Amino acid sequence: MYKYLVFDFDGTLIDSNYLIDRTIRATSENILEKEVSQEVIDSIWGKVLTEQMEELDPSRVEELCNFYSAYYREHRDEHTTIFEGILEMLEELHKTCKMGIVTNKGTSGLEHGLDLFNMKNYFEIALSKTDVVMKKPHPEGLYKVMEHFDAKPEEVLFIGDSIHDIECGQNAGVDTILVAWTVMDLEKLKKENPTYIVNTPEEIIDIAKNNKTPD
Repeated sequence: MYKYLVFDFDGTLIDSNYLIDRTIRATSENILEKEVSQEVIDSIWGKVLTEQMEELDPSRVEELCNFYSAYYREHRDEHTTIFEGILEMLEELHKTCKMGIVTNKGTSGLEHGLDLFNMKNYFEIALSKTDVVMKKPHPEGLYKVMEHFDAKPEEVLFIGDSIHDIECGQNAGVDTILVAWTVMDLEKLKKENPTYIVNTPEEIIDIAKNNKTPD
């Protein structure tokens, strides 16, 4: 069995997809006074906030980031949910595995989400974008979690919903799980060759428990 499971956060454990989409659109409409296309949203999804806002308008990044952050905080409680089966999955995995988080989300947003859904006790380590120099798909965050656990690559599973997550795991030399409840183009993501694709959180339990890693 895999000993260590590392998760992405947004879009993998918690459903903030509508909130993120609405916040990007509101930021562009209010600050730039123009609508943002779905193509642009798809291209920036999963990147850190400053990189997202640079693509909207590189000359107004600070102003865009400030509006985005304020709007997100104002609406996050009403538009953030947890995917069905996640808490049950974490409870079961916690019995046999050690778990961590690597996310491009900011620290306050990560802490808020963990507290909102009472998930903090399941994770021994949770790294946000402020805990690393290089963000996903660079494997720095994943390397830090592996170092914390003294984990070998073959003992680790990295679970996420985006191309950045799959590439991050591959760059670190660990097996990856792509969750099929991603809002991104699933067929396109399949071409990134994740080790596994799951349709439900229960399948993550099965993979973690039944797929033995080398001694």
